[in-house]
Amino acid sequence: MSNVEDNPTQNEGQDKNNDALTSSFIVKLNRVDCITLSSVITTSLAVSFAIEGYSFLATSLLFIAMLADAFDGILASIYGIECSFGRYLDGFLDLFLNNN
Repeated sequence: MSNVEDNPTQNEGQDKNNDALTSSFIVKLNRVDCITLSSVITTSLAVSFAIEGYSFLATSLLFIAMLADAFDGILASIYGIECSFGRYLDGFLDLFLNNN
């Protein structure tokens, strides 16, 4: 009987296969992408507050979302963090912010 735990080269091969499977389906977010995603939360809150009649709070949250949108581009340039998903996400959120 051969056990997988007894053969370390088999374990390494399985780990590489598992990493390849997860990395092809899951996008790893960096710090800049997290700042970009914070715009979704603040914009959604702004819309809900605007519906409730809190226009000053809604305007303030939209301003914060726009600052986060500008700030993520600045940080990406400074730290050289660029990825295709980040560019797609930033463009999508620009449309999301401008249409609300």
